[in-house]
Formats: sequence, structure tokens, C-alpha cells
Amino acid sequence: MILWLIGMMGTGKSTVGRLAAQRIGIGFFDTDDIVEARVGETISEIWERSGEPEFRELESDAIREIVAAGNALGATGGGAVLSAPNRSLMTSSGRVVWLKASPDVALLRMPEFADRPLLSGVSGPHSYSEILDTRQPQYASIADHVVDTDEKDLDEVVEEVAALWQP
Repeated sequence: MILWLIGMMGTGKSTVGRLAAQRIGIGFFDTDDIVEARVGETISEIWERSGEPEFRELESDAIREIVAAGNALGATGGGAVLSAPNRSLMTSSGRVVWLKASPDVALLRMPEFADRPLLSGVSGPHSYSEILDTRQPQYASIADHVVDTDEKDLDEVVEEVAALWQP
């Protein structure tokens, strides 16, 4: 089984995922890390060189790789849910946890947008909110559990996610 973390950038998927996987005692995989390691470039460099379609294909490959790994915790990029095959693969391979944060809180967690291709050159919650508005229906459609991270400290979120592990 895979315990998947989905949600917008700035919600804590990578940080929470690493800590929850350690607490559970399972492997942790981050789709962005897998893509960067495979290509040898940062996500921003991939977007700049090849654009979003190539990045999304690499991201889908990473999701399939996590599924093949077996029992693990997987954190996806915020836009992974835009692909119906990705959504199907995540729901069929485990449980999906949607980490939520309000735009104001998420943006405070990301003081620099430089490494966020969709927010590069954009300074404000309005654009973040627009991105969230397009993704929210997909998050909601596959989430088995929702964790609102706005008013919880990191340990509370990690504990809530770890408690959802059911091999």
C-alpha cells in the first residue's frame, strides 16, 4: 500500500512525508526528487527547457515507480492530480491524504517563489488562489482523508498522517 500525500505547494507534503515515513518505518518517495534525480536538473530547469507537458510525463513515471516500490509514503507535486491516470493510480494503490492550507499560510511558508515554476514572477495569493481553484476539485475527488495544516504544528500533522498508515 502507498500512503499518498497530495495538495498545493506550501502545504508541507515533502516535510510531513519524510517525518511520517520515519515515524511509521517505511520508505519515503517524493515525485519531484525522483524526477530531478532521473533528469539531473531541477524542476524549474525542466520547465524552462521542456515545459510543463514533459515535466508532467516525468512526474507520472515517478508515480508509477513509487507504486512499484510497494509499501511506502509518496508525496506528489501539487499538479499531479491534473492527470486522470495519476488520480486512478493513486486511488487504486493506497490511501490518499490531502494536505490543505489557506493561500495566506501556504505563501508564508514559501517566501521565495524562484523554485516554483507556476509562481515564478508572481507575487501574491491571487495567483496561488487561481491555481488552487483549478486543482481543488481533483484533490477532493480522490482524497480519503483531509488534513488542514493551517492551525496545526508540524508534529500534529505528522502524527495525523502517520496514524493513517494501514499496511
